[in-house]
This record gives sequence, structure tokens and C-alpha cells, in this order.
Amino acid sequence: MTETKAVTLWQIGRDDSPAEIEPKQGSWFREYNYTVEIDSDSINNPSIPQLVAIPHTQADNQEHLSTGKLNIYFTLDCNHEAEELTLFYGCFGRQKSCFLLDGQPLLNPVIKSSSEEFQQLEITLPKMTVGDHILTITVSGEQQDPDYQVISYLKLEAKQLENLEPEALELEILTETKADLLPVPEDWAAWIADKTKLNIWNQLW
Repeated sequence: MTETKAVTLWQIGRDDSPAEIEPKQGSWFREYNYTVEIDSDSINNPSIPQLVAIPHTQADNQEHLSTGKLNIYFTLDCNHEAEELTLFYGCFGRQKSCFLLDGQPLLNPVIKSSSEEFQQLEITLPKMTVGDHILTITVSGEQQDPDYQVISYLKLEAKQLENLEPEALELEILTETKADLLPVPEDWAAWIADKTKLNIWNQLW
């Protein structure tokens, strides 16, 4: 017997990050390429630019690691049917997030939570094949102060079938199995009086 469970294929940043994230020190990049699993600790200390600015502008503070276009390269070890993969995205900022997967737009993200400070999105991915893929993130909207979005975390989950433990499966089989009782004759009183017939081994011959 099997059941479905969610397995995290990769994650960048913490999904329980504080209300405010201190941007990393660095420079502005018009386009930034990041490869999944390049960091030794991609959850607590990812090296991606956490500031994604509106493409035609750049972050006000030039001392922060920021970009107008973030490309995330990742690899799948097997094929996945449509809706088997889900992308989770958490960010701070009012700008609209734009996602491309292998150059094709990902539409209709589900907003799981949203506020002026923090929003979380879930996007169900289409059918994907084994091999290398590129996720591109940009933001759009009216230039405002600030004119960038702060990434809290990114996570890719897969739905997988899991076999039950052998002990659980054995218990289930035993529960569903019904034992066949030996027939009792109509003259059961005389049958019981005969002690030899109470020996189960006699009934099996």
C-alpha cells in the first residue's frame, strides 16, 4: 500500500525568516545566475541576491547585492507529471513577481498569504523532464520607494508515493484476513462428548 507525501527537492532561504531581512553586502547585477546546491548552506546562508529590482531601475543602495533578473539553475533526477511539482516563493514588497520556467511564463500563482510586509506564493508546475532547467524571476510595477522586492525563500517540492512499512502492511493484511472455522455437526453435543474429536489434528485428516 502507498501514500503520497511532499519531498523538498531544494530550498533557498528560510521559510520562517523574520519580518525583516538584512540584505547582503555586494554590488548591483543587471542579471545574476545562481546554481542550486552551490552553497554549503543554502537555507541559512544562501549567496543569491535577496534584492530583485524592477528591471529598468537598480536598487537605491549600491552596497547591497541586488539584481534586475535572477536566473536559478537546477537539475531534476527524474521526469515529473503536471502538478507533481510545486514552487513556493516568499518575499517582502508590493511589486508583482514574474516567473519564467525554461523561458515559458508561469501563470496564476496561488497567493497563500499576503500583507503589506510579506507575501507567500505557490505555483504548480507543468510536466517536466529529467535534466537541467532554469527558473527566472523578475519584478514589475510602478517605481516606488523602495523599488525592489526582498526574497525570503524559494522551495521546490515534489509529490512522491511512499510504500508503507512492512510491519504496517503485515498488520493490515492480518486485519483484513478472516479465519475459516471448522464446521460443527448438528449432533454437536455428542461430538463434544467424544474427546478425540476435540483434537484439532484429528479434524485435519
